[in-house]
Amino acid sequence: MSPHHGNIETWLYEAKRVILRHFYHDAKKRMGNYSQKQEAQGQEAQGQEAQGQEAQGQEASNNGACEKGARRNRVAVITLVVVWVLSVGVDRVWLALDQLVPSWDPADHLIGALNYAWMVRNADWLSADWWHGIWTLSSKYPPLLYLSTTPFIRWFGSSADVAVGVNVFYTAVLLCAVYGLGRSLFSSTVGLWAAGLCLLFPQFYVLRSQYFMDYPLTAWVTAAFFLLTYWKTRSSTHPFSLQRWLLAIAFGIVFGLALLTKQTALMFLAIPLIWLGIQSLWHRQWSQLVQLILGSAIAGLMMLPWSRTNWVFQISAAFSSNTRSAEIEGDPSALSVEGWTFYISHLPKAISYPLLI
Repeated sequence: MSPHHGNIETWLYEAKRVILRHFYHDAKKRMGNYSQKQEAQGQEAQGQEAQGQEAQGQEASNNGACEKGARRNRVAVITLVVVWVLSVGVDRVWLALDQLVPSWDPADHLIGALNYAWMVRNADWLSADWWHGIWTLSSKYPPLLYLSTTPFIRWFGSSADVAVGVNVFYTAVLLCAVYGLGRSLFSSTVGLWAAGLCLLFPQFYVLRSQYFMDYPLTAWVTAAFFLLTYWKTRSSTHPFSLQRWLLAIAFGIVFGLALLTKQTALMFLAIPLIWLGIQSLWHRQWSQLVQLILGSAIAGLMMLPWSRTNWVFQISAAFSSNTRSAEIEGDPSALSVEGWTFYISHLPKAISYPLLI
């Protein structure tokens, strides 16, 4: 064999080695890439599975929270209904045992309720004269309490106990409003405690068992304040959200009902409204300001028919009838220190020392 032939064999051997080494490394590289791809696919599948499990867990948690919230709402509703029924039962027992003649103010209001019951019984809803009579029949006080009593008089008769029965409705309004305030500001438990305790106030069950305007006024003012508070706590939502506009409209309607019960409702809600208006101007929250104006305008429009008809009497009554009669009955003057601190000094008597402490 020639040296040249040996060199060719050596060259072919080396070429074969190089080619085999190239195919080996290429196959190894392909296997590595395939393994990495399989590993990546496995990790991706594990990640998707973990995300699916997390989503299922989140959904289960949300469903659990919804069920818990629904169960809490049911408990709250049942508790409020039970408290309301107990309150109505106790009031009915007291009225059955109490045979005293109504005092001066309840008797005066009972006459007003009988007058409005007669007007409604002979209603002519399309007559302007009839509506004028509705607004002028009571010049001193707005007519809502009297009008809300007319169904009870029509269904159950014309007696003092029947007229006081309208407080069954206003107790329900008060309970819901107090519970709503407590829940909005604190928790459902606080709301239930507050609703239950407010019925234990001595001043409340005195007013609730007689035909006064103050108890319905308290119910409507509390409901209006709850809606105003609930509207304010939703200030973090979008300023143009439908919910906030509906809350502003609802507040205006309830505020109007409070004014139509007794015009002094303005004294309790004027300062919160002014404060919120200034706050809206300061922070340039124009949508919030417009909603406040809308609610106040609705209340004003609801009060307008009665106030426009009786504004002259109201001005004279404010400085003569109301103030003078209170002084004759022994109440302190409105310009005295005793007059300014009257309600503070009577707070223990109104809600009792145990509840005050």
